[in-house]
Amino acid sequence: MESMMDKLKRIFLGILKFLRGYFMMIGILVTVLPLVLAWIASRSGTLGAVAGHYGVAKGPAKETRLDWALDGVLLEQSPDLSTRFIEQFFRRQPGFYLPEVRRALKAAAADKNVTSLVLNIFDLQGSQAEFEELRRALIDFRKSNKPLHAHVAQLDDNLLYLLSATDSVTLVPTGEVSLTGPAFQLVYFGEALRKLGVTVEVIRHGKYKSAFEPFTTNKPTPETMEMYRSMESSLADHLISSIAEGRNMPREKVAAWFKRGVYTPAEALNAGIVDALGYADDAVDRIEEAAESEEDMDFSDYISVAGDEKTPEGKSRKATDQSQGLALIEAVGEIHMTASAGGSSQDFIAADDLVKEIRWAAGEDKAKAVVIRVSSPGGSATASDIIWREIRALADEKPVVVSMGSYAASGGYYISAPATWIVAEPTTITGSIGVIGMQLKFPQFETKYGVSFHTVNSSDRAKMLNPGSMSTPEDKAILAAAIDDVYQTFISKVAEGRDLKVEDVDRIAQGRVYTGIQAEKLDLVDELGGLPDAFRTAKELAGMDVEKLYPILRYEPDRPSLSDCLRSPWTMMECLQYGGTHAITMAPSVSGKALRGVDQLRQLTSEDRVLAIWPGWMSRYFL
Repeated sequence: MESMMDKLKRIFLGILKFLRGYFMMIGILVTVLPLVLAWIASRSGTLGAVAGHYGVAKGPAKETRLDWALDGVLLEQSPDLSTRFIEQFFRRQPGFYLPEVRRALKAAAADKNVTSLVLNIFDLQGSQAEFEELRRALIDFRKSNKPLHAHVAQLDDNLLYLLSATDSVTLVPTGEVSLTGPAFQLVYFGEALRKLGVTVEVIRHGKYKSAFEPFTTNKPTPETMEMYRSMESSLADHLISSIAEGRNMPREKVAAWFKRGVYTPAEALNAGIVDALGYADDAVDRIEEAAESEEDMDFSDYISVAGDEKTPEGKSRKATDQSQGLALIEAVGEIHMTASAGGSSQDFIAADDLVKEIRWAAGEDKAKAVVIRVSSPGGSATASDIIWREIRALADEKPVVVSMGSYAASGGYYISAPATWIVAEPTTITGSIGVIGMQLKFPQFETKYGVSFHTVNSSDRAKMLNPGSMSTPEDKAILAAAIDDVYQTFISKVAEGRDLKVEDVDRIAQGRVYTGIQAEKLDLVDELGGLPDAFRTAKELAGMDVEKLYPILRYEPDRPSLSDCLRSPWTMMECLQYGGTHAITMAPSVSGKALRGVDQLRQLTSEDRVLAIWPGWMSRYFL
């Protein structure tokens, strides 16, 4: 008779076999399908029609209202074909790549057949900086004097900020309104770890460097509270001022909205937070009163039209000068040495891959300047330094403009520092110029759980290597010296890149995190703005005509062709491994968000002992 243990073992093995087959199937699809589509495109030039994400190729011929179901995720990094396929396979919201959206809104503003735009929003996700960039694009569209209305099921800080760029906002009669303002929710569990027998040894340089503080204490230090209160105040001030300007309301009135926080739909209407209560068709009726249209069109379809070589009016959308261009590099996510060190994270910066892109930009004669989009909380200090060196060498050859996204903190700022010019969003989280090291220790595991650790090593660092033993004072002194050395290198390179004195950088560094607004006042960034501002500055620095259109050049990595994958069993397995790994990182995880901190802690402890990372990933950041 089968025992319970054998039954559980059989079930477990069955699950493993299923998962192995499942992800192998996804690997095949992810690897082979894009290759087949690329082959078809090379033969017929119809990649957009065969595999296009939006699926139309014809603009409006009559007076048309654009309807935009703005649900999904705002993306700072361009998704490749494989990523888009996986998202659709798992029926995930595909998301909106901000440069594509901005280009489409600009085209719609100039399109004589587009009469108006209606936004229908139920679940839009993104950082405050991403909402900032989309809001700026909506403001530019509104300058065309075409009606822009919005319909929402609920309203929070981000949405009200975004929709302050529209003509009117209609809220579902049973919708929710929560305007509590920016908030950092910090979770501390130092005592919980101690009860489990876990001790976290942390050595840092920078009194504000609080990345692992939640593992060691039960409450924030005074320096941590000072830092977060300062950022919250800066973000709230920008949020309230921008909404007041967009809604044409006194600043004091908008501040009162956020002071109270929660409203019923009727109260929101009476307070002037929204303009009407109703449903999607009511919003359409309002906009039709302002500008009648003969047809309606999905804005997601219009995005694909805006990417065509011709405008809806038939005019060429090609760059006016093809002899030179601007290179664009996207550096989004945590910084690691290699792609394999990124763990299950979908967004990460692999130093070895990014170095290839940077060297390509340096050697591309057509690229007269380079724009690097940085949105990173940092990560490996060593990987950050390798990237820094390449960007510095690139800046010696041609102008380099960094455009900071949601955050460019710690290692993210490290790699930005050598740029010729830095542009940040007002709400970008940046700075965190500091270094931290940590080790997990389990000195009570033998007593509590009967688990002991034994390290066979002849060096003086044997106790430091042993998870069951606390590090000696000499161990900690050696690690502290290493961290101090990295910190001094960090502030020296920031001083060099920003043309500041080392002592001045040290004074404002210390691991402190700033908003983009604060960073500009401290000369850590040069200008507040978005990616379009970065491109304009890049053209100015390169001596190019800022009014002309130039091609945006992107690095194309070498990918195996279909024939390469089918050449031998070995190459086929390599292709499947690539596709399967990509599928696993893309697959939605039920526990992914809940285990985010644990997953990042695993990544951090498995790579470098010395880190340059900001503490925000330990926070639940409401913006």
